[in-house]
Amino acid sequence: MQRKKIYILYLIFLLSTFLQAQTFECTIEQSLNPTLDSLYVSFYIQKTSGADFIMGYADFRAYVKKTAVDITNAPTVVAGGIWHNNANYSPMATARNIPNSWVSLQISGITPNGYVTSTKQFIGTIAVPIINTVDSSGVNWFDSEVYDESYNLISGESYINPPMFWLGYIQLISPTNGTIYTSNASIDLEWISNYPNNYLYCDNGIANGLNTTSPFSTGELDWGTTYSWYIEYDTLGGLAQTPIWQFEVEDAITVTYPNGGEVLNKNVSYTITWDDNLSENVKIDLYKGGVFDSEIISSTPSNGSYVWTIPSGLTTGTDYRIRISSSIDNLLYDESDGDFTIRDAITVNYPNGGEVLNKNVLYTITWDDNLSENVRIELYKGGVFNSTIINSTPSNGSYDWTIPIGLTTGTDYRIRITSTTNGTLYDESNADFSIRDAIIITYPNGGEILNKNTSYKITWNDNLSENVKIDLYKGGVFDSEIVNSTTSNGSYDWTIPSGVVTGTDYRIRITSTTNGLLYDESNANFTIRDAIIVTYPNGGEVLNKNASYTITWDDNLSENVKIDLYKGGV
Repeated sequence: MQRKKIYILYLIFLLSTFLQAQTFECTIEQSLNPTLDSLYVSFYIQKTSGADFIMGYADFRAYVKKTAVDITNAPTVVAGGIWHNNANYSPMATARNIPNSWVSLQISGITPNGYVTSTKQFIGTIAVPIINTVDSSGVNWFDSEVYDESYNLISGESYINPPMFWLGYIQLISPTNGTIYTSNASIDLEWISNYPNNYLYCDNGIANGLNTTSPFSTGELDWGTTYSWYIEYDTLGGLAQTPIWQFEVEDAITVTYPNGGEVLNKNVSYTITWDDNLSENVKIDLYKGGVFDSEIISSTPSNGSYVWTIPSGLTTGTDYRIRISSSIDNLLYDESDGDFTIRDAITVNYPNGGEVLNKNVLYTITWDDNLSENVRIELYKGGVFNSTIINSTPSNGSYDWTIPIGLTTGTDYRIRITSTTNGTLYDESNADFSIRDAIIITYPNGGEILNKNTSYKITWNDNLSENVKIDLYKGGVFDSEIVNSTTSNGSYDWTIPSGVVTGTDYRIRITSTTNGLLYDESNANFTIRDAIIVTYPNGGEVLNKNASYTITWDDNLSENVKIDLYKGGV
């Protein structure tokens, strides 16, 4: 069959916006030879502006057996919606000298479902949707046929032509043109394309000219910078370029703590933290339920941290957030990503970690709170409940506790203080403290004045089975050993040697003979001085007036002495 290819010139009219159908009209400028029994027309389609691009080639064939086909009614291609999806190909044709004729168009699209369309309708636009995404292997045109008004076939061919139409597409997705970011996190550059080669260009040197795929992560970007990006793609006719899109990374403030989910106690200090790249100061505010509650600080250096003691007068609630703003631009701010809680507070002060406490000794447990109800005080060992110290006591901040002698010694004890009406409201020691067996000196324990050459009874309390050692310290320094080992029965008779240096800074230390870390010493200094000991009269004697008696005494003095008579202490 003889065929003649008609070359066409075309005018492109942009009839609608990006989201609406766009029409390209091609006008045949050559008269049809009615003696020909076939007609061959080619279309070239290209969209060269906007974010989406289509290139395509299409053939339209009309086959005439009994009469010529008149296609001087310009064949039309319509693309609707997003260019790369649901596009329409719509040829127009009429059969010359056959009024009310029909045109049948059959098309096969290369789609995930192997979509095939056969359309027969009256002369006019025959819109055949290309469903889903068409890949680069193209679309097969089967044939086109002309029918008379009685639906009789008057022209046609039944063979399948080779692929004639390729629908190419590319679309920039994200970040959209003009997007503003307020973080220096990585950003993914995303686009859709069925072209084999895509060259990403970004003006900060990211992947410039790299043949890559979408999405492409930028890595960390600089604050306060505007970036431009576009894609060059390899078409059948050479390289083409998408529009240039821009996005901006603004100066940023990012709250890091409290950022949502925290439970904070009144009367407790917390460090508010954030990241920023500002040179100016920042302002910190407290919001509750999305509404401004109070100003934390009107201006503080933008160094990333601020210590905040939560006022006891704040209303308890679960819907608080922190907002940190530039001190010169109140539109530049960040706030907590989620709500945090502020509640009434209990804060254990003593013992709070690191202390060494002795059994059988009284200690004052102390804490801060803003509660009206009583509190319960418990002892934990190794993170496990050990015993109740007091089930309920006024929340006045202190409680006197004598450590039971029967407690197991250990280095992993903590105190927990809990509201008696809200079991979730409690605090415990920040770290472990120790409870050990006890030695408690009772005499001399500070303030006493002791004489040389005089016997005194050193006394103490302990719960030891082993012996103890007793030493004398002066000015905080070991002076002499009183006894190397003696029974831990609570008392020892000590005659102060005459050779001891007089002084006001003496203390006794009593230590376990098996554990040098287990000891006690006098709470304060006592005095040792030179001695005068009256031996006669020393009490109980009956003396007569006008009689002579010899007063006697012992001393270690070099100087003279003075002798006085007292009556009734006067």
